[in-house]
Amino acid sequence: MSNQVTEKGVPVMAPDSTDMSKDIELLHLDNKSDRKLDQSNWDQLLEDAKASEEAEKNMPLMEAFRVYPKAVAWTFAVTLCFVM
Repeated sequence: MSNQVTEKGVPVMAPDSTDMSKDIELLHLDNKSDRKLDQSNWDQLLEDAKASEEAEKNMPLMEAFRVYPKAVAWTFAVTLCFVM
């Protein structure tokens, strides 16, 4: 079961023990002038983005429903409106 964690006032989901992406470290970018990204940092950021995208593409359907409930509800509501 996931624990709700807050970071800077924004709720963040803590990874499950069964989470496939548990070894991927998340990076939060702020608009801070003291943080300068050189080429190696950009390369690392690009690799992290690719790994996150791959983990999201390989996510099982039920886990996607659990992780993105608002997206599921919105999609259901819009589809229902179109059908009606």
